[in-house]
Amino acid sequence: MTRELALRLFDFGAILRLRRIRDAEAALAVAALIVVLAVGVLNVLLVAVALSIGVFVYRTVRPHDAVLGHLEDIDGYRDIDENEGGQTLPGLLVYRFDAGLYFPNVPFFAERIKALEARADVPVCWVIVNTEAVTYIDATAIDTLRELRSELAKRDVVLALARPKASLRRVLKDTGLAAEFGEVHMFPTVRAGVAAYRVRSAPE
Repeated sequence: MTRELALRLFDFGAILRLRRIRDAEAALAVAALIVVLAVGVLNVLLVAVALSIGVFVYRTVRPHDAVLGHLEDIDGYRDIDENEGGQTLPGLLVYRFDAGLYFPNVPFFAERIKALEARADVPVCWVIVNTEAVTYIDATAIDTLRELRSELAKRDVVLALARPKASLRRVLKDTGLAAEFGEVHMFPTVRAGVAAYRVRSAPE
């Protein structure tokens, strides 16, 4: 009886709408139905909560990120994978990380930057990290940024930050990392960082 009722109440049209928005939510809904049919309504809540936590953890550990480029007639810098024709400058990597930086995801952050640098067609001279989405940073992330900056510097690659929020700038200042970067490598906008790269990489 419970299974028949669950099937009658289940809105398959809603599942299709969820899938257009985000596949993970649709998958959770289908998983919830399967669990209801298998073990009953009472146990499905625990399974649904566990699945939701799992999805949240995965998104935290591996958040969305992007390499940014400039598009003609469009202001700002956009994800080159989602915007055909995005232009990048040789020797410059502009990278955006769409989450706070803390211990579960800083290894992914650092490895992504190093991987993107390693597979660039032209040797990278500058990496500009767009930090507009970094609303939180912990001690592990500070240490990782410091180590990443030092590792890149050994290969003559500059690590710079763009669009740091006031809260991030405050933490960077309090930990001494802002002084290590220097104001010359912290920019209010990506555009300002790119302009600085053009000037400093221009032949004398």
